[in-house]
Amino acid sequence: MNSVERSLSVSRQLEGLFECAPFQVGAVRVVTPFLYPDNDHIEVFIVEREGRWTATDHGETFGWLFKTSACDDWSPQERRIAEDACAGLGVRFEGICLEAATAQWGEAGGKALAVARAAALVADRIHARRRTESGLAAAV
Repeated sequence: MNSVERSLSVSRQLEGLFECAPFQVGAVRVVTPFLYPDNDHIEVFIVEREGRWTATDHGETFGWLFKTSACDDWSPQERRIAEDACAGLGVRFEGICLEAATAQWGEAGGKALAVARAAALVADRIHARRRTESGLAAAV
């Protein structure tokens, strides 16, 4: 199956709600209907690694959080928020990437959906936490 066929296959798995296109060799880029708090669409990439299909945000959630904040690192509380959000959706927090893997191509769309949901949840929760903290600091 080539990249174009994979893109079409993922589109069918995700019922046309997501825009899928080939990305690099053998990978698929999925633009989701999920949004970051600034209304940018969340993108997920499905790549083959060691015989498994991995859905990953390629660190874009981490990057978005730091692009929109004065913070340049995760606090222990934020890391727990991210890990808890991911665990509830079967997504791993690997370094700065949100990832979910499967050995079956037919499950790749579901893994992409889980990563997109985790990205939205992590971004919303941490962004809200930071806004609340900065508002409290400004009020003091």
